[in-house]
Amino acid sequence: MAIVAEKKGNVKMLSLYEMNQEWQNVFEMLLDPDVPEDAVYDTLEMIEADMDSKADGYAKIIKSMEGDASQIDEEIKRLQIRKASISKRKDWMKSKLYDSMKATGRTKFKTPLFSFAIQKNGGAKPVDLTGVVPSEWLKPGEPDTKRIREYLEAGNDLPFATLGDRGESLRIR
Repeated sequence: MAIVAEKKGNVKMLSLYEMNQEWQNVFEMLLDPDVPEDAVYDTLEMIEADMDSKADGYAKIIKSMEGDASQIDEEIKRLQIRKASISKRKDWMKSKLYDSMKATGRTKFKTPLFSFAIQKNGGAKPVDLTGVVPSEWLKPGEPDTKRIREYLEAGNDLPFATLGDRGESLRIR
């Protein structure tokens, strides 16, 4: 039973798998009355020394990875805060440009770099709920806005809902 294997003159540490095999061999040695106690003790010492060294190496890598993960978490938080700040500033600037274009009546124009236009939002008209929605207009847990919208778009009226305006927004291309 060799704890250290020789390979081209270099000493190689056992892998964890190989160490597990060595522990199994020690267990078998303990059960064999023909194996002297000193041989079992020496084998145990060699396995433990190898295991201690291997465990220290693993622990260093694990601690390093924990530190890296913690630093990455902090960087993610920092970048999320920065992203929110940039997004808020962008929305503010776009709102100011929109307001200025509406105030001057200049809702569509081009520059050498961009085209600017205030356009109606696309998609389905929003449903504005103005009262208690009867149970026949509910889907599990919430109003069935798709069904309500289709009913209202067909020219029907409902006392608890109206179709809202799609609104408009600034497009920059």
